[in-house]
Amino acid sequence: MESFLFFLLTMAIAAVGGVIGYKLKLPAGAMLGAMVATVIFNLITHHAVFYADLRVVVQLLAGAMIGSRMNRDVLLGMKRLTVPILILVASMFVLNMVFGSALYLFSSLSAPTALFAAAPGGASEMAIVAGELGANAAHVAILQLARLVIIYTCLPFIMTRLSGGMRAYQDKHSPESCVALGAGESGAEGEMVAAAARGVHFLLLVTISAIGGIAFRSLGIAAGALIGSMLAGTFYCVARGEAAFPKRLRVCMQISSGAYVGCRLEPETLASMGELLIPLVIMFIGTITFSFGIGFLIHKLTKLDLLTSVLASCPGGRQEMAYLSEDIGADTPSIAIMQTARMVCVIAFFPTLLKLITNWLG
Repeated sequence: MESFLFFLLTMAIAAVGGVIGYKLKLPAGAMLGAMVATVIFNLITHHAVFYADLRVVVQLLAGAMIGSRMNRDVLLGMKRLTVPILILVASMFVLNMVFGSALYLFSSLSAPTALFAAAPGGASEMAIVAGELGANAAHVAILQLARLVIIYTCLPFIMTRLSGGMRAYQDKHSPESCVALGAGESGAEGEMVAAAARGVHFLLLVTISAIGGIAFRSLGIAAGALIGSMLAGTFYCVARGEAAFPKRLRVCMQISSGAYVGCRLEPETLASMGELLIPLVIMFIGTITFSFGIGFLIHKLTKLDLLTSVLASCPGGRQEMAYLSEDIGADTPSIAIMQTARMVCVIAFFPTLLKLITNWLG
């Protein structure tokens, strides 16, 4: 009973920190705020509690959230952008190995921690699966958050300056490029019926995603709950259409991820933060190389312009990169499609591949 009370208190404190971080519009603010609040609570009381089963629930919901972005238009867009997407995913895996190895060789990070920290996935997703695959979830979360800070603070300035000397790619003629980025689905008439239909659609998505995630987890697949949930949700949304994922639920998921990481940040871990200076420098170099190196390669090998290629290659969020692309005149639909494909491929393949590599390294 005492453990459950401390769990409720931990989540309440994490929620307060998460809301503050979200209101301040920090990168992954809900997760960062929850993590900091949980760390402070744990250092003071040594009684922060996070149940392992809740981590699985967060993975199932995260997979459903990624799957909810899929629809037939996105699938057709991926077909149109097959070559750029293949170059993007292959290049990201190679650079993940290169910079993950650099993190491992030039710091005290373990091989799993280094590889997951360098993986171009979401901070919440990577942190929530890193622990169960032998990595230090706290260090992974900190380095992943550092990557987001670099992207959201440096890249807009660089890309805005860069766009002045380039001609943005404009493709106004292909209907396949017209991908909705969250437009509403109904007018005033019949709004209650439409809202009920969206609610049923969302509940079906979560149910089917949960079934897929539990099935994959029961098979012992690395990060099976997340991967299975994402694949099942993707198949459902391609068949039935993109589902609206509640914004508040996304915030709650980030808060839960932050609480999980915060509970794992023991005093010994915090004392070792000085060891992350070199990894942070490597992370900065890696982030810029990820974005511009892969973007330049895609630009040279395909018909996409450089601005679009760089923004599509940037390991940030689909929505954030889409907003930036609108400001500088890049091909927003192509960026949204490639960002979605990047996240799906990273979540689907990277955990298993990284587990195989770390097992091979011993």
